Amino acid sequence: MSQFSENWGNYLLKDIVETTMPETISWWPSTLGWKFVVVIILLFSLNKLLKSVQRYRHNIYRRQALTWLESIPDSHNEQSDGIYRQIPALVRLTALKATSRREISNLNKAQWDLWLDKQCPACNFATTFPKYLHLLAYSPTFSLPQSEMTAFITEVKIWIKQHRNNYD
Repeated sequence: MSQFSENWGNYLLKDIVETTMPETISWWPSTLGWKFVVVIILLFSLNKLLKSVQRYRHNIYRRQALTWLESIPDSHNEQSDGIYRQIPALVRLTALKATSRREISNLNKAQWDLWLDKQCPACNFATTFPKYLHLLAYSPTFSLPQSEMTAFITEVKIWIKQHRNNYD
């Protein structure tokens, strides 16, 4: 193998210096102002994440109540009558989880229906289903036709989903 002579190749390229690759560009901001903005955005995002986790945890009682309502059989008969009579207790327990006991413990009949309507503007227990919760809980002879019971359960579901609680 022969060695090339020193003046082999293009003589114009003899004194050219090879360029070096630039350093990689950092994605982290280099000025103090942008670092401050990044920190603020991170804190804001962390705060939103924590609040959404808290909201999720505070609304466990809603999901449990809705799951129980979904497990009720569609057909209303003598055997399922006991299950339907538990709906007032479910609404009361849901309300107790949402607000303070002192606020709702003295409410009954029409006051209870009005309070439920106040907590959820989309519901209208006081005029559409007056005293149904009271009658279902305490009157063994009170019974509803299947269509009315379905509408009543739908109203209860709407209340559970949309009522305001202490964390809203």
